[in-house]
Amino acid sequence: CLVLSLGGGTLHNKQLKEWVMVHSELYILDVPWDILANRIMQSNRPLKQGANTLYQQRYAGYQIGNCLMIENQTPKDIVNIIINDLHRRGALC
Repeated sequence: CLVLSLGGGTLHNKQLKEWVMVHSELYILDVPWDILANRIMQSNRPLKQGANTLYQQRYAGYQIGNCLMIENQTPKDIVNIIINDLHRRGALC
């Protein structure tokens, strides 16, 4: 198995989105804006000044694949949620 963490704009590129949908199990980690904004403002991300606008523009495009609402889960918790989901659906490679 290969796990890729894609950038926020990946799914807004038609060719990349089609490839991901055909060749992978897509999981979207949906984080509430207030939590995401706090993380962004504490980072050195180049787009942090326009982050809210970018988030609003892109949000609808992220409502595909397997959407997981993430709030205070640890990375290990998230991995376990995904593995359990893949097992449940018989999709674990």
